[in-house]
Amino acid sequence: MFYYWLRISVSSADFEECTTAIFTDMLACTVAISFIM
Repeated sequence: MFYYWLRISVSSADFEECTTAIFTDMLACTVAISFIM
């Protein structure tokens, strides 16, 4: 879980790529963001 937080915090500028990524990656980002929020 910390890995996702670190990944998002470091590459927050690549958030658009995350939304346009594969459904699996998008789901992982959504779960990570939900845990962060």
